[in-house]
Amino acid sequence: MANQLPQISVIGAGIFVKTQYIPRLAEISHLFVLKSIWSRSEESAREAVEVAKEHFPGVECKWGDKGLDEIIQDESILGVAVVLAAQYQVDMSLKLLKAGKHVLQAISEIETSLSSYKSICANSPGYPIWAVAENYRFEPALLESKKLLADIGKMMSVQLIIEASMNSANPYFSSSWRRNYTGGFILDMGVHFIAGLRMLVGCEVTSVSAMTSHVDTTLPPPDNISSVFHLENGCSGVFAMILWRIVGINGTVEIGRGKEGGQHGYTISFYGSGGHCKSNFYPFSGVTDELKAFLHDISQANLQKGSSYEVEPRLSYIEGARDVAVLDAMLESGNKNGALVQCKLRKMQKPPQSVDFALKETSPNIGAGSFTGDKLSCTYDLVEQMQYLYARVVKAKDLPPKDITGSCDPYVEVKLGNYKGVTKHFDKKSNPEWNQVFAFSKDRIQASVLEVFVKDKDVVLDDLIGRIMFDLNEVPKRVPPDSPLAPQWYRLEDRKGDKIKSGELMLAVWMGTQADEAFPDAWHSDAASVGPDGVNKIRSKVYISPKLWYVRVNVIEAQDLVPGDKSRFPEVFVKGTLGNQALRTRTSQTKTINPMWNEDLIFVVAEPFEEPLILTAEDRLGPNKDEVLGKCVIPLQPVQRRLDHKPVNTRWFNLEKHMGNKRKKTKFASRIHLRICLDGGYHVLDESTHYSSDVRPTAKQLWRPSIGILELGVLSAGGADANEDKGWTEARLMPTKWVRTRTIVDSFTPRWNEQYTWEVFDPCTVITIGVFDNGHIHGGGGGKDSRIGKVRIRLSTLETDRVYTHSYPLLALQPSGVRKAGEVQLAVRFTCSSLVNMLHMYSHPLLPKMHYVHPLSVMQLDSLRHQAMQIVSTRLSRSEPPLRKEVVEYMLDVDSHMWSMRRSKANFFRIMGVLSSLIAVGKWFDQICNWKNSLTTILIHILFIILILYPELILPTVFLYLFLIGLWNYRRRSRHPPHMDTRLSHADAAHPDELDEEFDTFPTSKSSDIVRMRYDRLRSIAGRVQTVVGDLATQGERFQSLISWRDPRATTLFLTFCLITAIVLYVTPFQVVALLIGLYVLRHPRFRHKLPSAPLNFFRRLPAKSDSML
Repeated sequence: MANQLPQISVIGAGIFVKTQYIPRLAEISHLFVLKSIWSRSEESAREAVEVAKEHFPGVECKWGDKGLDEIIQDESILGVAVVLAAQYQVDMSLKLLKAGKHVLQAISEIETSLSSYKSICANSPGYPIWAVAENYRFEPALLESKKLLADIGKMMSVQLIIEASMNSANPYFSSSWRRNYTGGFILDMGVHFIAGLRMLVGCEVTSVSAMTSHVDTTLPPPDNISSVFHLENGCSGVFAMILWRIVGINGTVEIGRGKEGGQHGYTISFYGSGGHCKSNFYPFSGVTDELKAFLHDISQANLQKGSSYEVEPRLSYIEGARDVAVLDAMLESGNKNGALVQCKLRKMQKPPQSVDFALKETSPNIGAGSFTGDKLSCTYDLVEQMQYLYARVVKAKDLPPKDITGSCDPYVEVKLGNYKGVTKHFDKKSNPEWNQVFAFSKDRIQASVLEVFVKDKDVVLDDLIGRIMFDLNEVPKRVPPDSPLAPQWYRLEDRKGDKIKSGELMLAVWMGTQADEAFPDAWHSDAASVGPDGVNKIRSKVYISPKLWYVRVNVIEAQDLVPGDKSRFPEVFVKGTLGNQALRTRTSQTKTINPMWNEDLIFVVAEPFEEPLILTAEDRLGPNKDEVLGKCVIPLQPVQRRLDHKPVNTRWFNLEKHMGNKRKKTKFASRIHLRICLDGGYHVLDESTHYSSDVRPTAKQLWRPSIGILELGVLSAGGADANEDKGWTEARLMPTKWVRTRTIVDSFTPRWNEQYTWEVFDPCTVITIGVFDNGHIHGGGGGKDSRIGKVRIRLSTLETDRVYTHSYPLLALQPSGVRKAGEVQLAVRFTCSSLVNMLHMYSHPLLPKMHYVHPLSVMQLDSLRHQAMQIVSTRLSRSEPPLRKEVVEYMLDVDSHMWSMRRSKANFFRIMGVLSSLIAVGKWFDQICNWKNSLTTILIHILFIILILYPELILPTVFLYLFLIGLWNYRRRSRHPPHMDTRLSHADAAHPDELDEEFDTFPTSKSSDIVRMRYDRLRSIAGRVQTVVGDLATQGERFQSLISWRDPRATTLFLTFCLITAIVLYVTPFQVVALLIGLYVLRHPRFRHKLPSAPLNFFRRLPAKSDSML
């Protein structure tokens, strides 16, 4: 089903609407439908509509009360942009909000209207959005400058100098907003810079001291302002009503007006502490970006009817109110001759909104589980079918010459409505070959005719050679496994429809689906805005994960080494280098020219083996001073491959002398004795063992047969931030194969509908799905693919042969807290080929045999895992298109081992959750012992006596009880796959400083004061942990002291008790003893006393080693 574009209306038809809003809306016309423009007067409305009709032919003209009522009553209009004078904005916005419309307005002086908005939200089922249009919070220059603030160190001062003038030559001079609203010019101009200032510095303005004046008598007073302000972070600044300057201890960021290539914007200059300067220019695009954000918000709010939707924070009406509050404080201070004024609304919080982090079951229109008769039902049954119009341009022949030279530079343009695809052009070639496919989404087709033009590339204006027209109603349909449609020769026509004398084009046109073989490599209308250099970076690709081996080098001994200084005993060690990995042995204990080590050095290497192993024998002369005694270079291709733990044959290698980069010829060579092999019996870990995607050994000979197939359908996504508009891409990880979907460009609700399959070799593996914003679709390699979120699904939690269709939340953890970055809709099916083999897998070790027969240490595994991650990310980043390093590292959780207070708390409460059942049993038993429920206690007495009389029933009773509990829990089993849990992760309640610490670099980049505070906090926590560990040690040492004679009297008493107990148990039947002990433990409270028991008193008096510690 096609995505219905949201319909909006514009309220207002003034200068800003005609010169700014309509052109900016035209740039993103593919994201919405402009339904109408309203003004108080018919003349103004018609003027604005005439301007808009060039881009929006169907826009309606509305004016007066009647037109406004028609807009309010039109249920098809979701959002309204209110672009009126400030004195009319709030009343108009509240009226539209009450009607259930989402509203985007300009200046936000809404403190007094907040209660009205809350009342509207409480009484409206649709939760209308009230957003504030503040383009300075979206300007690229300010967003990039905010990133640079991390480089300037601690902020020292902020300066904001507004260079603007207002006079009778300005078109806005006569507007009622400037003329009739006191301080209007300052509020309108200044509020934008306050918004930018607050966003840039990342904190609030606490107080101001300002002076105001009236310079231009044609403007209402005041029209000039100078202010000193104080920020929450302790920094102060100057606002002198366009130059921005933020000074830090390590550098300065300066933002000034600029113009390049005919475009106006801001130039960012960064001045480092070393005197260097770098500058970048960013054209204005804030208005466009804020409109895109608003359109995204109303689209998502419409999809989530009945629940609150959190608006893009930069559009929040609270932020707008805070901007105005700062300037109001400056004006108030000016009236009081510079008195210090505290800013209002600084502590104003957004109304609490429940963010839905839950997994949602969906019902997409897919073929799985039902018979449709469709040819795709067996191969593409986990995705929705998408229709595409395909045009394959093969080649042309006998094209007529167009240039004076008697040749032509042909290319083909395929046009369907507003979409246009172009082939590459050939220089001076009348029989070119392209073999290029163009795919147009049927959901976006807005024409009934497909036009194919053959043109001649020229310097000024390209000449038309000929064209071919296709009626879409006559286009044939083709669905695999039908054979590809054969292309045909078509005679070219001129503009009048007459056949030209020479020139034919071979092409094929058909209607197909995403299952077509031409789909992956076709040019897509969905990505029409992407340049030729970026097309290859948006296509779906499959990447084969590099095959990793462990290289084990057993360094045994060396002979006949020749040290430079023969007057001392050499201290020799062996250093091994493989790529960027470097390991070394310990210094040999045999300090002779024939040292011995017998140590293992283990490296990670990927096929094909491109780099050799380099071993050097070095003599330690002093600190950081080593002498190379010999070197050998060993290629890995001929190295023996080992499949089990049996030792391989040893070999002697010559150690050669080198002078610089040249080998030194010697009559006689030192030797080194090595045992080298490629260990294929291990699984090379390149990800966390908690969610491994593969646990098979490297050697294929040791692989077990697959137990099933995993099928994944990537359907769609939604709810993403509107500023992530460069495109979407996904990568997912499973054994030996990474898959990347195509990038959907400029869509808030991208639809992929791509299906992939993997062989499954172990049910206890995890598939990871990551969603990213493609940062390379416009060419160049400077940007990064920014992460949006990821999903993990453990295969063992899935029922076999069942299709799971769910919408998974994409959660992003940031220093400000956890947020929902969107949702991704997936369809998953795990098909088992052999149930017996799969159940048998549960009895096998998780890792290959070598991990247990010849285990690696924890430190070795951690180091090797890090090296494996680096190799995988490097290899995949060399593919085309590359799978970027930041993508691979995010998927492999490179930083999962870093310290996090949040994770520590989460793990502690996980332990408490595991122990909660035991604690609950303990509490229940305590209630039994204290006769809280007499009937239950009597029944326990009866059960206890039966088990004492018939002890052979104890184990059957225990296992039967466990069976019944499991059977009882079956009806409450989870019907959904597990997903990222914010509460379990303690992400929803984490302290901001703890999150800031979690995102800190390693080593830290924070100031010494912050590091000191965090260190003291960690010391406090570690002190409590230290106390608990000490208490546990004390209890263990008391048990030891029972028979250690540290307390002679206590040991004598204990040994006497042991002797008496042994005699009693020998002469008394065990059942009698057990019955007496049980009845004593379950005795009635009237036979108990509140003091601790004698055995407990005795145990607490036993000595421990705590009194021997310093």
